[in-house]
Amino acid sequence: MPERAVEALAGRKAKVQSWFLDLDMVRNYWGAERVYHHTAPISAVYALHEALRMVLAEGLDARFERHRRNHELLHAGLGQFAGNIWRTGLMGCSSTLNHVNMLLSALRTIMVQSV
Repeated sequence: MPERAVEALAGRKAKVQSWFLDLDMVRNYWGAERVYHHTAPISAVYALHEALRMVLAEGLDARFERHRRNHELLHAGLGQFAGNIWRTGLMGCSSTLNHVNMLLSALRTIMVQSV
C-alpha cells in the first residue's frame, strides 16, 4: 500500500462503521501478522480495483471533461422539461454520447405518448 494511504488509514478519527470495506482490517490481513477478520467481499474489492484502474487509464481531466460534455448534452436535450423531471445519473462508464442520445430519445418518445 502506498505510504500516504496507510497514513490516512492510521489517522482516522472516526470508527469504521462497517467491516465491508474496512481497509485497516484488510491491511492487517495482508500484513505480516495475517490477522483474519472476515471473508473479504472479494468481488467488490476486484470491482473497486478495476474501476480505479479505468479512472487512471482515462485520466481524471479527460474523465471530468467527458462527464461535463455529456451533462451539457443531456441538459440541452430536455428542453422545457429541464429541471422539472427525474434526476438522471450519467456516471462512470454510462456517461457516453450514445447513452445520452438513447436516453433523450426514450424520454422524447415517452413524453410525446403521454401528452
